[in-house]
Amino acid sequence: MGTRFTDDEMLFFKRNGFVIKRNVLKPEHVAKAQEVFWAEAPPQLDRDDPSTWVGPFREEFEITVEDKAPGTDQRQGYRWNLRHIGEDDWMMDMIPRNPDLISMAEQLLGAGNLVPPMRTRGIYTTLPRKDGAELDDHLHVDQHVFHLGTVTYLGTVVPGGGGFRVWSGSHRWFYNTFESQYKGTRFNENEATTNRYLETKEFFETQPSVECTGGAGDVVFWHHRLAHMAGHNTSDNLRQAILYDFKKVDFDYTQELPPQPNMWVDWPGLNSLN
Repeated sequence: MGTRFTDDEMLFFKRNGFVIKRNVLKPEHVAKAQEVFWAEAPPQLDRDDPSTWVGPFREEFEITVEDKAPGTDQRQGYRWNLRHIGEDDWMMDMIPRNPDLISMAEQLLGAGNLVPPMRTRGIYTTLPRKDGAELDDHLHVDQHVFHLGTVTYLGTVVPGGGGFRVWSGSHRWFYNTFESQYKGTRFNENEATTNRYLETKEFFETQPSVECTGGAGDVVFWHHRLAHMAGHNTSDNLRQAILYDFKKVDFDYTQELPPQPNMWVDWPGLNSLN
C-alpha cells in the first residue's frame, strides 16, 4: 500500500496542525533534485566545498525581482528560491504526482478530492550564517488558498539548521481570525476580525515554536492556517526543501464560506477522528 499515515499520526496532525513523515522520497528522487540544484547553482557555491555555502550571496549573484509570481526565481541574502523548475516533469513526478504523497493527502482530504497539480513552488534554500547576529522570530500564516502544505527536505536538517518552524496548535486559533475559510486577511471586511488576527499573531510570537528537523526525503505536512516561518540556519549545511500545496476541487465554493463551527468539515479523514 505504500507509505500511509497511522491513526495516531492523523490525530497528531489534527491537534497540532502538522506531522512529519520520514523517508517518503526514494534516494534516487533526492539525487535527481540535488543534480538539478547544483547545475543551477551560482559559482559562489561549490558542491564539494561546504565553506562556500556560508551566506550571504554576493551581490553579483543576487536575483532580485518585484514579481513573486510562480516560476520567478529569487536569490538574495541567505535565501534562494529556485522556482522556475517547479513544473518540470521530474519534479512533478517526485512530489505532487508521487503516489505516496497523494495517498497521504487523500487520507486527510478524501479520495478523488485533490486538484490536479500544475506546479510545485520549487526548491527553497537557506544558506548557513556565521555572523553571530541575534536573530528574531517572525511567524506568519499563508494568505493564498490551499488546504494542506508540504515541505520536503533534500538533505539533513539538524537543530539550528533552518528547519521549518511551526507554532503547534496555532491553526485552531488562526482559523477564526479570517472572514473566509481559505482566503487571506486582505479579504477581511470586518476590522474586528483583522484585529483578532493581529492579536493572535502577537500572542503566538510570545510562545515557543517547534523546529522540524529531519533527513533527506522526510516530509512535513501542515495545515493551511498554521503559524510558521523558515528557521534560521546556523549549521554547516544548506537547508534545501521543496514546497507544494494540496487543495481540494471544491475550493472555488468553500473559499467563499466563513469559518465553520467544525473546522474539519472539509477534511473527511479527520472530521470524525478524536
